[in-house]
Amino acid sequence: MIADIKAGNEAQALADAMAMAPDAQKAFTDCTASKKSKLSVSKVGDLPTCLADVEALIPEVEKIIADFKAGNEA
Repeated sequence: MIADIKAGNEAQALADAMAMAPDAQKAFTDCTASKKSKLSVSKVGDLPTCLADVEALIPEVEKIIADFKAGNEA
């Protein structure tokens, strides 16, 4: 996204950010939903799904971090 902004391609940067939004919202929902089970010691609703959702976001976040490290910030 940062590289797109620097290149003047704001439309692509916005499209990339918007594409990530549903995945980020799903991860937030899965990770913050509370379980009602007496057996559960975790406050995370669906831990396996939460972890899978967060894992799916990692490649895009890594790209953003790499852009910052390379000095490609807008």
